[in-house]
Amino acid sequence: MKKSDHLARLGKVAITIQKTTKITINFVKDAKAWSKEANKRAEQISNTAIVMANTQKEISEYVASYGEVVQVIGQLERDFEQESDDKKKKSIEAEHKKMNKVADGMIKTLNEMLGARMNQIVDGMIEASTLAPLKKR
Repeated sequence: MKKSDHLARLGKVAITIQKTTKITINFVKDAKAWSKEANKRAEQISNTAIVMANTQKEISEYVASYGEVVQVIGQLERDFEQESDDKKKKSIEAEHKKMNKVADGMIKTLNEMLGARMNQIVDGMIEASTLAPLKKR
């Protein structure tokens, strides 16, 4: 084999290595971009999961408080039925009315809280799913 043939083969090998290196560099760039996007998605999903967990905890606590109010209302109703003194009945009735307003307010607040949190959760899920799409080469 002549020297020129060896040089030609080496030239072809060098070109192949150059092309392979360029492809590898592009792949690494793409992988970094994919990783960055995947991290953004993972962070958004994690944030949404935290909001969901906090919402569940807050709702549980709120429902427990509401349960206590309902128990007080129930006790007032039993006291009213057992009471024979009209003055005490009126006092119990006034307290019962006040506690019913508290319970109604709690339900309204819970509905508003749920609506706002559900919107936040859905927005987070949408954002996580609509980040820049991962591209393939």
